[in-house]
Amino acid sequence: MREREITVVVGRSGSGKTHLIAKHFGPRHPRRITLDATGETKRLYPHAVHAMGLDQAIAVLRRWLEEGHRRWHLTIGCTEAEAALLVQTLCPIYDGSAVSLAEAFGGVALECYELDTFMPVNQAQYSRPWRTAFLRGRHVGLSLLTATQYPALIDRAATSQATRVCTFALHEPAQLAYMRELVGPQFMREVQRLEKFHSLWVNLNPFSIEHRDPHFRLVRKLQPA
Repeated sequence: MREREITVVVGRSGSGKTHLIAKHFGPRHPRRITLDATGETKRLYPHAVHAMGLDQAIAVLRRWLEEGHRRWHLTIGCTEAEAALLVQTLCPIYDGSAVSLAEAFGGVALECYELDTFMPVNQAQYSRPWRTAFLRGRHVGLSLLTATQYPALIDRAATSQATRVCTFALHEPAQLAYMRELVGPQFMREVQRLEKFHSLWVNLNPFSIEHRDPHFRLVRKLQPA
């Protein structure tokens, strides 16, 4: 993942979303924050620094900023409300004077494996900071690596602002319909052909679709319909 990018990974449970972010996209960024709603990050990232709660996480980040650390990985066990406050600290809702912590670091990548939990479309108090991050984040150096099983349940700012959408096999009609609306009818035909752990990488600007195998190698590049 290049800095100042937004990637949304979509697919059902066990399809390979976590593997794609943890092993391919995430390690390319020198400064990473991973939000943890399931307790899995200690297994996924044994060498990362682990913090519980927002206060502890902010204290760690402030110390690293003061010490000038240029490469680090922090995982945070937090609630939806704490995650929203962290996102607002990394990329403040614009008021003309707020300081972005992501900008102060010279760029930060925020990873979230359960975006539908942290950014529910029907919870404005939680989704508003996230919406700001998707709309403004790249301007202050915030990259976003997110995953969801339910793209239809997240705020549309997430996919409308994405640089890339990677999708694995989906099966629920509402989620397939959402993705078809996003990338067109060709997506529906191709996603139904995917083997297990294969994925489609939809680059939105400029638009292209790539079929990749479980090791992320290019199988073929698809011509837009």
